[in-house]
Amino acid sequence: MEKKKEEKLSFGRTLSNDFYALKLGGKFSKKCILGAFFMTLFGYFEWVFFDAIFIRRIVDGLDRNVDSREIFMFIGISGLVFATIGIICKYIDNVVFPLEITRLYEGVYSLLYKKASNVELKCYEDSEFYNKYTMATDQAVDKIGEIIKSFFGVFIGAIAAVLVFKFMVDIDPYSVLFILCPLVGNFLFGNLKNKEEFKRYQAQAPNDKVLNYVNRAMYLPDYAKELRLFKVFNLLRGQYREATARNVKVAVKTAFKNAHLNFWKITLTFSVIFEGMMIYGIYCFAVKKSISLSQLTVMTSMMVAMTWILIRLFDDLMVIMKNGVFVNNLRGFMEYEEQIPEDQDGIMPVDGFLSLEFDDVSFSYKDEETIKHLSFRIDKGDKIALVGHNGAGKTTIIKLLLRLYDPTEGVIRLNGVDIREYNLRAYRELFATTFQDFAILGMSVRDNVLMGRKFDNPDEVAREALIK
Repeated sequence: MEKKKEEKLSFGRTLSNDFYALKLGGKFSKKCILGAFFMTLFGYFEWVFFDAIFIRRIVDGLDRNVDSREIFMFIGISGLVFATIGIICKYIDNVVFPLEITRLYEGVYSLLYKKASNVELKCYEDSEFYNKYTMATDQAVDKIGEIIKSFFGVFIGAIAAVLVFKFMVDIDPYSVLFILCPLVGNFLFGNLKNKEEFKRYQAQAPNDKVLNYVNRAMYLPDYAKELRLFKVFNLLRGQYREATARNVKVAVKTAFKNAHLNFWKITLTFSVIFEGMMIYGIYCFAVKKSISLSQLTVMTSMMVAMTWILIRLFDDLMVIMKNGVFVNNLRGFMEYEEQIPEDQDGIMPVDGFLSLEFDDVSFSYKDEETIKHLSFRIDKGDKIALVGHNGAGKTTIIKLLLRLYDPTEGVIRLNGVDIREYNLRAYRELFATTFQDFAILGMSVRDNVLMGRKFDNPDEVAREALIK
């Protein structure tokens, strides 16, 4: 896979990635989408209703000496509504989401692993591609789940903010100027902070890969003998310390800027708007005499509601923007077009093995040419040995033969037919191959020998295959 220069994602591409995540989530769990929608709708309804309608109705009623029975009836009905909403939200959060996220995990990772098993071998030998693959699989479903929940938060939150904005204008038009504080705090400084966090994540991803490898090596039985017989533990510990040190350097390098941006985000989002609104409200009530005490109560209550609505709104916006960037790795991996897809269809090699021919074959690993204009022919019954020093290209020839790679130049033919025209899986079934760096999987000996092969008469034929 050719390396490409890292491109800065546009807003349109990021938003497109969010829709891609929603589509992927809906493919495996429509209930997760619906649950997120109703959770968000009910959550914003409670805020708007309580601070803009509930408090206002009670304070106005007390101010106008409304019959207390009417006020208590309103409180009782509102309490029943809130209790019903609370039960529904708890059910969605504690029953629907856990079950549906599990289904989402199964669906998304099945899709990811299927894609991973279908891309050509050289992708795994390309560090850039492999880093993108690890970032694509890193908490992929968690990021999709966050996008699903936050996506509705942006649109429903915007509607809620408009409603509260209107209620505030009715009391005092100038009070809405305080809304600029959380806007600047979240949209400007919050956005800059999220960008810095993503840069830190990218810088630490290669080091995290090393840390994860060492962690696996320390508890997997595959490495248990080597850890006890040799001094490989010291090497692993050295790699772990070096990767940790590099991560610490990245964290230290970005710490001040992140803290600086976080300070301004919190100050503008909370301190300025809460204290500033309270001072302004007291000024309007005590000095200007432009609002009543009940209006001051409602105005401050609605400002609190507006603040939290805006905080959540822009938090959700930053979540979908940030995760839209993360999902770009997932989407790029899923949309990558394989050069040698494992499920490639083609003609079936019905004649078995009759002849194999390398015709002027050359092959390069990136810029380094390993095989140069190689030509030879093997006929059925021939006994051939490949002899050469380490790095001469013996293993590469076998990988080309098995179509783990395709030649840079030249053609490989089976029975006179270009091997690229065959059904790939059927073609590889003609050969039995064991590499020097073979893997023993954590399964039975039978499964390690058969390697997933299926038979019409499983017990009898599989037994014969094992004996052979």
